[in-house]
Amino acid sequence: MMFDDCIYKYLQGENLSTGKKIRISCSEEEILDRTNLLVNIVRGKKIIDLGCADHLEVIDLKIRNNTWLHKRLCETAEFCVGIDINEKAIEYIKSLGYKDVLYCDILKDKDVI
Repeated sequence: MMFDDCIYKYLQGENLSTGKKIRISCSEEEILDRTNLLVNIVRGKKIIDLGCADHLEVIDLKIRNNTWLHKRLCETAEFCVGIDINEKAIEYIKSLGYKDVLYCDILKDKDVI
């Protein structure tokens, strides 16, 4: 995928938006609902959700609104492992019953699993 330079701040966690709209690849169409797009792509597959936690402050709200991506991926994929660098968020997600979530920084931790 190709992103313009302004998108990298969102990917690196410098900027936050729960409604940022971007173009995927060279498509002329704007994808308005990323969650449904990804849910359809992973249906029945074994996947790893990098950055699964989202921001701790919004997880409960997104669960109530059925917009938390990790929950939706777990419901659709055959198997979903979540990985995130936010230790407190991972602990919270585990307390909600999600067992297949790991706290680690995949760029620094050599033994991820």
